[in-house]
Amino acid sequence: MKNKTYFYITAIIFLIGALFHLLKILIGFEMQIVGKPYPLLFSWIEMIIAFSLSFVGFRLGKKK
Repeated sequence: MKNKTYFYITAIIFLIGALFHLLKILIGFEMQIVGKPYPLLFSWIEMIIAFSLSFVGFRLGKKK
């Protein structure tokens, strides 16, 4: 597998993950882990990180 293909595949995976986090935030889905609430702030942070990694992956895939 070439680097370009690898970067695009990982960028798409991170983009899908970020979109799921965004959807979770928009519908207000509240999670609980071991009976304790999981704050939506963590979803915001995870979404920003996933979008950033997706952006980097697409940028690296464009490089020659």
